[in-house]
Amino acid sequence: MLSPTTPTSRKSKSLCRRIAPPARVGFSSLPVVTTSPAWENGLVRCRQFTPGGQPGGVAHRAGPTRARGRAGPIAAERAVNPDEKPFLPEATALRQGTEARVPEEEAARADERSSRSLIGALRDEPNPFSQLVATVPGGLFSFRLRPDGSACCPYANPAFLELFGLPAEDLAESAAALWATLHPDDLDRVRDSVATSARSLTPWRDEFRWRRPNGDEIWVEGHSMPVREPDGSILWHGFLHDITARKETERRLFATHERLQALLQALPVGVSFSEDATCQHITGNPMLRAQFEMTPQDNISASALETAALGRRVRYFFDGQELREGELPLQRAVAENRVIPPMELVVQLPSGRRWIAEILAAPLRDAQDRIIGGLAVILNITERKQAEERYQTLFEHMLDGFALHEIVCDARGQPVDYRFLAVNPAFERLTGLKANAIVGKTVLEILPSTEPYWIETYGRVALTGEPASFENYARDLDQYFQVTAFCPAPRQFACLFVDITARKRAEAEQEHLQTQLAQAQKMESIGRLAGGVAHDFNNLLGVILGYTELALEHANPAQPLYADLLEIQKAAQRSADLTRQLLAFARKQTIAPQVCDLNETVAGMLKLLRRLIGEPIALMWRPGSSLWPVKVDPAQIDQVLANLCVNARDAIASVGQITIETGNASLDQTVCAQHAGWIPGEYVRLAVSDDGCGMDPETLAHLFEPFFTTKGVGRGTGLGLATLYGVVQQNRGFIHVSSAPGQGTTFTLYWPRHRDQGAPAALAGPAEPASRGHETVLLVEDEPALLHLGATMLEKLGYQVLAADTPGEAIRLAEEHAGAIHLLMTDVVMPEMNGRDLARRLLSLYPNLKRLFMSGYTASVIAPHGVLDDGVHFIQKPFAMPELAAKIRVALEREP
Repeated sequence: MLSPTTPTSRKSKSLCRRIAPPARVGFSSLPVVTTSPAWENGLVRCRQFTPGGQPGGVAHRAGPTRARGRAGPIAAERAVNPDEKPFLPEATALRQGTEARVPEEEAARADERSSRSLIGALRDEPNPFSQLVATVPGGLFSFRLRPDGSACCPYANPAFLELFGLPAEDLAESAAALWATLHPDDLDRVRDSVATSARSLTPWRDEFRWRRPNGDEIWVEGHSMPVREPDGSILWHGFLHDITARKETERRLFATHERLQALLQALPVGVSFSEDATCQHITGNPMLRAQFEMTPQDNISASALETAALGRRVRYFFDGQELREGELPLQRAVAENRVIPPMELVVQLPSGRRWIAEILAAPLRDAQDRIIGGLAVILNITERKQAEERYQTLFEHMLDGFALHEIVCDARGQPVDYRFLAVNPAFERLTGLKANAIVGKTVLEILPSTEPYWIETYGRVALTGEPASFENYARDLDQYFQVTAFCPAPRQFACLFVDITARKRAEAEQEHLQTQLAQAQKMESIGRLAGGVAHDFNNLLGVILGYTELALEHANPAQPLYADLLEIQKAAQRSADLTRQLLAFARKQTIAPQVCDLNETVAGMLKLLRRLIGEPIALMWRPGSSLWPVKVDPAQIDQVLANLCVNARDAIASVGQITIETGNASLDQTVCAQHAGWIPGEYVRLAVSDDGCGMDPETLAHLFEPFFTTKGVGRGTGLGLATLYGVVQQNRGFIHVSSAPGQGTTFTLYWPRHRDQGAPAALAGPAEPASRGHETVLLVEDEPALLHLGATMLEKLGYQVLAADTPGEAIRLAEEHAGAIHLLMTDVVMPEMNGRDLARRLLSLYPNLKRLFMSGYTASVIAPHGVLDDGVHFIQKPFAMPELAAKIRVALEREP
């Protein structure tokens, strides 16, 4: 039996007394046969008694008899504090005793107002303290700070160890592990608070973050009481508990409060609050004080209602009459217990400034529906009212016609007509229709030839609120108008009219100019296309003419074969002339729109487009699946593709990629609202992208202006993209351009989905003896037949030939060749590297290397490669052996 006076009992009580103050837990012991407990300081503090003023008894009910050594709850007691306020503590008791002593219960009483913390009862004689703290819902600890600055935790209950995941044996020696688990941002502050408590021997309390071994981060709150020990150490007995949930709640509440405050502070309207039902103290947000020219210290109600004698009262006028006290919207809302609809008032400030306010007010009620104040929202509508006045003036004097209409719908809600509500004088002047003759009547009554399409168009504006701009032809008036329609009110639409009849007739008279522009663009595109065709075609003609010439040298003129060879030579020469003519002339084609598949149209152009852009640039084709049909002139598609690919080619410095893509696209109102002139619907998308130099915003702004070009003199007319824009507009499509310097360019075209469904040349005679040589020539040609022919011709002329079919092979031959290389004869456009770049590479190996360039392109095509610069030797394909011999000698014997 453990007596209340046994050493073990005294030790347990002593520990309890030291734990109780910081843990805010009260302890008492009482025999089960008495109602006079022995009060511990903690319980006295919980009950708010002084130790000398402890009560002699407290109403309580003992719980059922418990087995010795078993802890359990006692029935809740009803206690009364000295201020006569009852409270309900919760107790956990442990029965102790033997047959030789009167049994008593040690009860741990916890004030329910301080989180109902519990300290368990003593469980057994060997370790009564551990039994006592087993029921406490938090961590109990002892912390010792030694004189040398080191620290340890001589005691930590299981809840403490479980909460923080720290082994008791490590903490008993050193608190280093404890410090290490603190959040780095809190560590110094906690150390400082502990040091302050140690110096002043005042209670320690702090909140900080703790990192658990599993990586979780929690918030804890700690309380402890310091005691100085004989050796100079400071010993704290304390209590820690997890407050993470509370912190999170505080954070959310604070964030919500901050958001509401930020919203209130940022609102562009004044908001005023009455904090009492009499509206004698009114506060508001910054906008309200700015509206009333007041400082944060001013009471708005006093300035508005109570200082008339000082001459600085805010005055309010409604319909020219000044409002009296009690007539303000906020006062009426509180007095009448109802929402006051928006009122327009003229506000005159003490400074004399006047402005127009729109005020909406409502009462504020508490949970019991009692009025506790009011709320008013004040909007400064001075500018709006002034704009309305200006609008009225503009309405009467503007040069553009204006008309306000009301849409008329059938039983299904579909627009079938619209009624004139108002027109301005300019409308009367432009149309000849007088207001007194049309206002109140429908358009079908006034203009019976109005097409249903226009009624539907205006109906969409009135019913959806989405504005629209378009050109309209009024058949009854025989006039064209540029119309801008918008929705000023539900089921209404207003229109601004500009008479464009003269412009439309001028456009009709100048249609031939558009044809000429289109033709100029087509000729430029065909010329560029012919350059690409000439490259391959002239290579083939070069082989034919070259071998024909070699055959004529060995043939007997008296034999029939000689005449046949002359005919072959004649036909090849005429073909070569034809390729040159394609670069200068283009046939005019009549525009004939037809239903077509863009995939098929583009696929038919790919071969020509590849020739047009040249070999160094890759052309990628990505056709869309299940493409919708379109109705367009295929020649226009060819023209558009040729123009875009030429521009893309010019934007690429040397080697790059052009990508052509198609696909279906549904443009909704949201997308179209971001692009002027776009109309929602279903379209077929054609996109041409390049990885060239791109364009800056200034260039994009002028991109479709006629005669605007970024190309050099003689390289373009500046009509290409202007004509492209006209083609797309003519087909009721749209263009979107995406580009940035250094990031390439993408032209995306949207096509509407179609739901309906000289003297002849003399015959060449025997070749004159050609100038011969002995030098070494490096011949580079990617066409095998032409490479073999060229080597044969050079060898017949006496030259030593190194033949290569790629630039890489040419470099290898040059590096391995032991002797001198006197002349590089190379094609201009080849895979891997163009001829000019190859020459630059080889000059590093042979500084005195002469160069002769050859190509089937015209001069304008080769110019970007620099081949026709001054001092550059060039021979046009196809060529004859005498011409080749002469060009070689010029290249070898003259300075480059």
